[in-house]
Amino acid sequence: MSEGETMQRHATPCNASNDQATPRVEERREEQIQAPPPPEKSGGAFAAFWESWPKHPRKVAKAQCAAKWRKHCEPIAGTVMAALEAAKASEAWAKQGGEFIPAPLVWLNQARWEAPTEADAAAQQQAEHWHDSRSGIEAKGESLSLGRWDETAFQLGRGEPWPAYRARVYRAAGHEPMRAA
Repeated sequence: MSEGETMQRHATPCNASNDQATPRVEERREEQIQAPPPPEKSGGAFAAFWESWPKHPRKVAKAQCAAKWRKHCEPIAGTVMAALEAAKASEAWAKQGGEFIPAPLVWLNQARWEAPTEADAAAQQQAEHWHDSRSGIEAKGESLSLGRWDETAFQLGRGEPWPAYRARVYRAAGHEPMRAA
């Protein structure tokens, strides 16, 4: 064997040319290409999330949603699911036949479970404007352990008049009592 033949034999194992990978490397590369992605756990919080998302043309990118879920939502799955149920019941998602339902990946990327729901907004507005209505004043009276105004007792001559009850609630809440309204 000449010196040139020996160098060629050591430079290219398994009779492969210099610009080709060895057969073993080719086999590994093919295995990696053909190997299916790891199977997703059946069930679990993400499966419940995906199943719960409304049927909609924007319901796409399941694999990306699953990756986002594993990275950010798994520890707070209960909170995210509760927010999803509230969003599904909202007027915004029902409007125009669901035209404004976002893609699940957008919803996850924007952490929309942290946004206040319509019910939260209504409760906050009611809390801020409790003094604007009789029901708001009575609800504030209950939250301050004063109870509701007993209209029946008043009509029977045994209860306090509405202006006195309202003034008592205002004082307990730390507000100036309103003049007769």
